[in-house]
Amino acid sequence: MNLLTILEKSAKKRPDKTAVIHNNTATTYRELYKRSVSFGNDLKTKHINKGDNILIILPNTLEFIIS
Repeated sequence: MNLLTILEKSAKKRPDKTAVIHNNTATTYRELYKRSVSFGNDLKTKHINKGDNILIILPNTLEFIIS
């Protein structure tokens, strides 16, 4: 089971529960899942597919968790 699958199950089970708090801003499981899927779709538009290796360099932010 991959991390996105776990996040999807959590979003379905408890969509409005806080998943992450960063800089005093809460993000629900629903929003975290939605933004993660959106990020994946953005990668696909750049011809980056499942199984491709990529490097993501970000500071410790919500965007790092989403990616």
